[in-house]
Amino acid sequence: MKRIEKLLCLVKEKSSGKVRQKLLMSLLKTPLKIPALNLDNDSKPKSGWQVLQNDEKARIKITKDSKGRDSIPAFTGNEYLIQWLPEGSYYVALYGRDLFSLCLLNNLNSVIINPGSDL
Repeated sequence: MKRIEKLLCLVKEKSSGKVRQKLLMSLLKTPLKIPALNLDNDSKPKSGWQVLQNDEKARIKITKDSKGRDSIPAFTGNEYLIQWLPEGSYYVALYGRDLFSLCLLNNLNSVIINPGSDL
């Protein structure tokens, strides 16, 4: 289990401020996989999940959180990505700090880490 996943489990068990702070600091440095649409090619990837390259135009997929707000699903590993959407899709890889900046620029207040998993 990766450090970030251990911290996610700790936050689930006990939500002290110290643990949450460690999680946030770790998320900022963690590469996350974000499902996306390829705007240059409207077909699905040939097999499973495929990362979009820097020169390809993408639109990040938006979902709803438990309160009905627009949210970005973000994944710490392939296993969570596949569990959430087994048929596959394109994705972009962003560090947490870049994802959070993107959220601020687009007035999105919710990111769901590993949706559909126990973490």
